[in-house]
Amino acid sequence: MRRSRNETESLACRNSRIDAFTIAAARNVLGSTQMPTERNMLSRSALTISWEKPDLHGEEWEFSRHPAKQDFYQRHGIDWERLLAAFEQGGMIPYPRSGDLQGVPVSLSYATYDDYTIYLARAKRGYRKNYTRMEEMLQRAGNLTLPAAIVLFSAGEALLFSGYRRLCLAWNYGMVPYVWQVTLDTPRDAECP
Repeated sequence: MRRSRNETESLACRNSRIDAFTIAAARNVLGSTQMPTERNMLSRSALTISWEKPDLHGEEWEFSRHPAKQDFYQRHGIDWERLLAAFEQGGMIPYPRSGDLQGVPVSLSYATYDDYTIYLARAKRGYRKNYTRMEEMLQRAGNLTLPAAIVLFSAGEALLFSGYRRLCLAWNYGMVPYVWQVTLDTPRDAECP
């Protein structure tokens, strides 16, 4: 039995969980008759997130107690006073879903959806509850204003200092979040010619 093109596309849609409306929209946007794939799918959402400058003092636990981040601070000679001073010189930049930002790998930024699900499965219940609460607020209101995540840059390395849930919320809804970029020139960097 020979299937028509529409029947084939309909069957492909059911198999890949992409509906016919999405195919038509993707074709319209892409200007092509090719079947959409994960690489060329474009997401559009009526939901929005606005990003504001975060409060570093509200994130102090990330510096003083987060065990996975201590090595980065020690390696780069970062103390709280230096971080406070550099923070004010920071700025907002977009962070599309990726393992790196501006060509620099970002430690502790689990950018793929698979990484996210593994991380979420290991996370404490409170962590998941906070994400769910943000997600419900976004869906209910249609828009949300959140503090930007903070990414520290030092000596060719970067660290997601705080805001992983906020990044994931935006990424999981096909949005590009903004992060507060803080560049720290360590004393060791200043000594190098």
